Amino acid sequence: MIQRPPRTRRLLLMSYALLAYLFLYLPLANVMLYSFNTSRLFIWPPEGIGLGWYRALVENEALLESLTNSFQISAIATVVATALGTTTALALQRLPDRARRVLQSVFLVPLLVPGMVTGLGLLLFFTTISMPLSKSTIVAGHIAFVTPIVLFVVSARLRNIGPRLPYAARDLGATPWKAFLWIQLPLIRTAVLGGALLAFTLSFDEVILTFLLTGTDNTLPVQIYSMLRFGVSPEVNAIYTIILLLSGIVVLASLRLTRQSPMNAASRTTIEAPHE
Repeated sequence: MIQRPPRTRRLLLMSYALLAYLFLYLPLANVMLYSFNTSRLFIWPPEGIGLGWYRALVENEALLESLTNSFQISAIATVVATALGTTTALALQRLPDRARRVLQSVFLVPLLVPGMVTGLGLLLFFTTISMPLSKSTIVAGHIAFVTPIVLFVVSARLRNIGPRLPYAARDLGATPWKAFLWIQLPLIRTAVLGGALLAFTLSFDEVILTFLLTGTDNTLPVQIYSMLRFGVSPEVNAIYTIILLLSGIVVLASLRLTRQSPMNAASRTTIEAPHE
């Protein structure tokens, strides 16, 4: 029987957790609150509540253009990174354990190396090949950054299911493509989607790598950083509130997908698959 900690200890732990949550989320709540403030002044309590800064945001062409650029770059980087990360994870599963661990450690390097180092290395590479900085260079940098995330999310799911089911399907007469489509893909589908959502969120929020590889087209984080040097505009609070809500939805969906058991999806797809 598991013994519960003493009452005093539980209270201390709960107090510590509460302080940690307040430290993490109180600044975010403060940003959301002041996005509805009718005044430019950051005073407490707010002078009034309204949607004026959201209307001003709609009329701010520079912010909207940078927001569009961020969505385009993150979408392209996510699609490419999801394809590369998933296919690489499937390829690594076929290797012996020692070789797979070594190669996975190599793919982990972009996540361990500071973004400044990765960005500077890519900047020197693009300069060497005389490639001008543009959206394409930002996309390339983001792909290098988020592909390992998809790789490790999908690899974790593949380790849980093992290679036996696809091999069993092959023994029963399925072609390699049908074994992947009917058996393996349903098993890893939620992990692929979850990794893609995480990749999109991290790509959208990346600042250092984007700052080093950007040309004349600003992304939203770089645009906001340049605006903050001249003072905080309440429009920034409005767009941060929107991004915060969207990011929260994406992260929650990603966590739900990556935690979902793959066996039910595989069973449904196997039952629904056409038999020859």
